[in-house]
Amino acid sequence: LPRRRAELVGCEKCVISLYEAETREFVCQWPGYNVADELLKKVRYPADALRPAWNFRHRGPMVNKRTEEFNEEQRAFLRPFGVYNLSEFPLLHAGRFVGKIWIANRPGGLSENDVRLVTVFAAQVAVVIQNAHLYRRLQESAAQLEVKVQERTAELEATYRKLEASHARLREVDQLKSDFLGNVSHELRTPLAAVKGYVDNLLDGVAGPLAGRP
Repeated sequence: LPRRRAELVGCEKCVISLYEAETREFVCQWPGYNVADELLKKVRYPADALRPAWNFRHRGPMVNKRTEEFNEEQRAFLRPFGVYNLSEFPLLHAGRFVGKIWIANRPGGLSENDVRLVTVFAAQVAVVIQNAHLYRRLQESAAQLEVKVQERTAELEATYRKLEASHARLREVDQLKSDFLGNVSHELRTPLAAVKGYVDNLLDGVAGPLAGRP
């Protein structure tokens, strides 16, 4: 995007910066156009330091600003970029400031037509950035939901294992009960059979007549 826009209006350099409301800083994005990525990756520019040159909250562009028009702090920031003239355009989405595009080193400066073209382009970039933010938040929400599902699944699996262990223990106890009743029944059956046989013998007179019985 920076290369396409810079070439369209005949500029030598172009960079997109995003605004971080928490730190009140502009953070350069890479790749830019004709600006080293190593430089862009380490740049965080305080918005308050820019305000004397361009109050971005006015939501209008700063056009064809020469280096000598900036104060010393601003010139120190621009010096590594090799800038001799600079134009900056706000990125606005639904009235909210999200960043800026700066275009530098256009011989003779930007024309009115160039300003209109870059303004339209800035509006399109703001929409793309907002959509990217929404997509990232959706991905983060999906990742968080996936973690919660995995945690819940792990909890259910742990509960299932506990239930299985409980069922196994109940089956074991039931088997022990059956074995106990079987053993008791067997142990009682033998003496009862002997007693029954003895009683039958008495009734049959095998041991002689019973007292009081004819």
